[in-house]
Amino acid sequence: DELVVVANRDRLRRDDDYADAVRAFLAGMVEGNEGARADPARAVELLMRLAEFAVPKVAPTHADSQARSTPTFQFHFSDVPPLS
Repeated sequence: DELVVVANRDRLRRDDDYADAVRAFLAGMVEGNEGARADPARAVELLMRLAEFAVPKVAPTHADSQARSTPTFQFHFSDVPPLS
């Protein structure tokens, strides 16, 4: 399995807030992955609860005019209650 994370190299170098946000995202992703491996059933439960806040969005996968679209999801975390 693999997950590809894309960040703008130039912006990482020049924008400390952006770099901090990317580091925080990656740290959270690692923490969540470790938690999911430790308790897969709990991870599924939390994802199911979070899914109700996902807003489906269709985004093009290629920049050309023949672009295929792929569904993605956008979360509005300000609407999510604590998942304890």
